Amino acid sequence: MAIPTPSGHLEICISNATAAQKGEFLSKDGLTTYSLHDIMDLESRGIPAGFIASCEFVEAANAQGKSLGIHPASVFVSHPIQGQTYAQMVQLAQNSIDAVAALIYEQAISYSKG
Repeated sequence: MAIPTPSGHLEICISNATAAQKGEFLSKDGLTTYSLHDIMDLESRGIPAGFIASCEFVEAANAQGKSLGIHPASVFVSHPIQGQTYAQMVQLAQNSIDAVAALIYEQAISYSKG
């Protein structure tokens, strides 16, 4: 099943990650809010969306989701991310792949039911 993706979505994700690495977000709540607004925009256009974040963001994501009135699909991975080696990040990805695949599958099923 093909899921349409918005033009520029990958660029949005890369932009968010780059801004965060540069310290352009002052708090984890600010970063979480920015991500949830992206999800709201995608879902308002009928595009299924979700996010992957480290477990450090669980509380912030729940609080921001509640304040915005959304409960997006999410996968939380182990923390920290910053400072990890390539091999450690590969291991993190391998440990998380089933949860990420489930997130994508569930969003695809939800989208197909309209």
